[in-house]
Amino acid sequence: MLVEATNLAKSFGERTLFSAANFKIEASDKIGIIGANGCGKTTLFNIISGVEEPSEGGIVKAKGTSIGFLSQFAC
Repeated sequence: MLVEATNLAKSFGERTLFSAANFKIEASDKIGIIGANGCGKTTLFNIISGVEEPSEGGIVKAKGTSIGFLSQFAC
């Protein structure tokens, strides 16, 4: 297991992007995240990478695992 999410939730005020999300990412997995604009894809990646905190639940990463991603906005 590289990354595991348990009961992950994220809300902004009264708007809930996702709740009770549970998943594991194994070393051999290939994944894709698909969804409408504003549904929380970038927020999920920010939580997984440690840039943002979840409203509930948590993320566990295997020792020595580093997460990187390319931002959707150029700086």
